[in-house]
Amino acid sequence: MTPSETPRRLGASRPSRWLIGSSLLDLAIASTLALLGIAMTPLAFTTVGEIFVAALVFAFVVDFIKVPVFHRVGIA
Repeated sequence: MTPSETPRRLGASRPSRWLIGSSLLDLAIASTLALLGIAMTPLAFTTVGEIFVAALVFAFVVDFIKVPVFHRVGIA
């Protein structure tokens, strides 16, 4: 089982500082490109924020479903 397939809840184990830093940098770069319209049509700040919120909600919904499914199929 890989670390991304952990049977525990989201946030049960803390990611490394490198992963946190690179994720924040990735979010900043992608948001800047989208807001300024570099290599794409510019997006409104509200649209970028809504996408970010939708991604967070999706992550928690999938996590809520993951733990019982993993337990049922014998992964946990």
